[in-house]
Amino acid sequence: MQMFIPSLPKHWKIEILKCKEVSWSSTVDQYSSLNSVVLSDISGDVFLAEMFLQGLSKIERVEIVGYKYPTSFWQIGVNSLEHIRSQRPSDLQFHLLMSFMEEERKELEQGLACRLQYLALRNCECLMKLQQLSNSLSFLRGISIEDCPKLVSIPETALPSELRFIVIKKCNALESLPMSWMHSSNTSLEILSIQSCDSSAYVARVQLPPNLKKLEILYCSSLQTLVNEEEVALMHEENVDYLKNISFRQSRGNLPETLKHLYILGCSKLESMAESFYGNTSLETLKIEQCKSLKVLPNDLHNLSHLQQFSISNCLSLVPYPEWRLPSVNLKTLGIEYCEKLDTLPSSMNNLTSLQSLSIRNCPGVLSFPEDCFPTNLTSLSIGDANVCKAFFDWGLHKLTSLKELYIWKGCPDVISFPQEEIGMMLPTCLTTLHIVNFPNLERLSISIQNLTSLEGLHIYHCPKLKFFPENGLPPSLLRLHIYGCPLLRQSCETDKGLYWPMIALVPSVAIFP
Repeated sequence: MQMFIPSLPKHWKIEILKCKEVSWSSTVDQYSSLNSVVLSDISGDVFLAEMFLQGLSKIERVEIVGYKYPTSFWQIGVNSLEHIRSQRPSDLQFHLLMSFMEEERKELEQGLACRLQYLALRNCECLMKLQQLSNSLSFLRGISIEDCPKLVSIPETALPSELRFIVIKKCNALESLPMSWMHSSNTSLEILSIQSCDSSAYVARVQLPPNLKKLEILYCSSLQTLVNEEEVALMHEENVDYLKNISFRQSRGNLPETLKHLYILGCSKLESMAESFYGNTSLETLKIEQCKSLKVLPNDLHNLSHLQQFSISNCLSLVPYPEWRLPSVNLKTLGIEYCEKLDTLPSSMNNLTSLQSLSIRNCPGVLSFPEDCFPTNLTSLSIGDANVCKAFFDWGLHKLTSLKELYIWKGCPDVISFPQEEIGMMLPTCLTTLHIVNFPNLERLSISIQNLTSLEGLHIYHCPKLKFFPENGLPPSLLRLHIYGCPLLRQSCETDKGLYWPMIALVPSVAIFP
């Protein structure tokens, strides 16, 4: 099939899909405004006339998807890219490539030396090794390698000087990153993300990149430590082979002093992240989730003076050191959830003067609570488990004079009415949102709930015995009422005929589910 396009709009995009053969030929002016080219599932040859190539002055994105002939691809790609001078970051993505051959690499370096700023390798099922490309990619800002299941190694070569981020995802044969990446004179790398790389036992040898600001490690099931110093000691000994399968239990390596964000998720074999933060004062976010073998945290959490957000959840083996503390100055969000062996909360919690959001749920081993109790400046509180709920109820939720959102999740099997007027329980009158979830024996809402004159959202879930609202109604400020899994109350709220229908009809948004 032949097509001729007589006139084209400014800033246009061309997509060619599922063609056996593509041959383009035209004048330079006709394609001078082209800024995006997509070739998808081309089964035969592709030929681009030289006059067309010389006109691609505004190209921003070239995408080759599912091309089956890498040799022909390089003949196209190299010749094209020699003439690309993008006014904005170029985006070249290589999909489903078989391998980088040496002769192709040399041609590629000649063609890519211009403006390429983002390189993505995706779905390269047969790709086993990357060749050195850094000498030519001087403008490169980001590298993404995804779904390359046979990729075993990345060459020991320095990173491009302008590189800002690296993302490696679903490369199950890759065991570690090049040491040269960690010791590079490159000062620009800020973000390193490693996801679903099941063979990686550690992230780095000796140290992480010195200027790293964000480290993200997600679902690396074999990861045992972040930084592995011991392997380097073995490698420097004479006649000692590289021991790929050795198991290490601790890391003495430092985390970069510039690191601001650290995320570790789904690393089931990770037992220790580091002995200490070694004076890191930059860390702002620390999130650790689903690391079931993690036993200890660094012993100097309290020295992270810029930490604003700390959350740890689903770490079933975690047993912090006694009297563990958190930084008291800038911490705004704290979450501790699903840590079965955790037996104590951080000490001096009332000194967390900046804390706004606190979540403590599903930690059945926590039986003792800080003598100085809890910070009073919270705006959001989420609690669960009988022991945690009882501690807050006894202490007095009404002391939280800035609280806007309150979430109470199960763990209150003895509560029949809420708030519990029989023990003098009062809720903060400033509440705007209240969630009551999984109260198995709750039968009624107490009349004191009318004192919540700022309440806008009331959410009641999975309270099978709940039947009664307060006789005098709900707070007039209420804008949202959501009820789910409360069959008895649902009957009383049926439209036009339920006992409480006149009461809830005044609420602007009502949702009641079985």
